[in-house]
Amino acid sequence: MLWTVILLLNRSQGDESLNQENIFKLSDSMMAGIHESIVDYDPFVGEQQLITSQKSRLNEIYESKLSINEELDLVLF
Repeated sequence: MLWTVILLLNRSQGDESLNQENIFKLSDSMMAGIHESIVDYDPFVGEQQLITSQKSRLNEIYESKLSINEELDLVLF
């Protein structure tokens, strides 16, 4: 199952260099890391991280806009 997940992820990124045959050539530590990532993956946490990142970016944009507006006010008035 592990190599199936790797193949699906790999194909979705358009990279055909990793196929079923050479997946078995990966080091044990690399396979263990991939397996751990799959087992430990929590979609809720992943979604929350994405939302947090988006909120952070929106706050940056908002603060930037406020700063520009303040500078315009100083120049115009």
